Amino acid sequence: MHIVTLGNGTGQATLLRGLRAYACDVTAIVGVTDNGGHSGQLRRLLHLPQMGGTRQCLSAILDAQSVWGQLLRHRFRDGELGGVSVGNLILAALAQQYGSLHAAVEAVRQAAGLRQWVLPVSEGDTHIGAELQNGQCIVGEWEIMQRQPRTPIVRLFLQPPVAAHAAVIEAIAYADLVVVCPGSLLTGTIALLLHP
Repeated sequence: MHIVTLGNGTGQATLLRGLRAYACDVTAIVGVTDNGGHSGQLRRLLHLPQMGGTRQCLSAILDAQSVWGQLLRHRFRDGELGGVSVGNLILAALAQQYGSLHAAVEAVRQAAGLRQWVLPVSEGDTHIGAELQNGQCIVGEWEIMQRQPRTPIVRLFLQPPVAAHAAVIEAIAYADLVVVCPGSLLTGTIALLLHP
């Protein structure tokens, strides 16, 4: 059975940890529009897709005691590096070296000997945008979540529009089961599904 999971990080990673116990093929398709935290900082500096959710999914399917598992999960605790994710840095470095986040993830997957697949939904440096009931548009996941006042959202869009990676389309086409993982509906799940 080929299971495809759609998500954005924590909820998806939890499901993937559970699926490790079963003999099935798993492909995790991960959103790339989150702009907060350390991975958001890397996005701004390096103009890469968001990689924090992808890192969480990779680390969820790795043995926690393996070197790769420890590296992808490690965050510095103190000083100027406090909160910095080693896994995000590894993926960013490999993305620069290989030319894409997809190639970086595949390099880690092969080096770690994983049979499961993790696919960022796209290669684009895109953001989720929201048109509000009052006509105002806000771009950025955290900007949408923290908007004040909480004016209702009438439309969501990607800014700029970015298509899904061909491998993502292929994985969904051959899936026996597609699971939408728990997470933020508007800025997470719908953002992922907006990639044509």
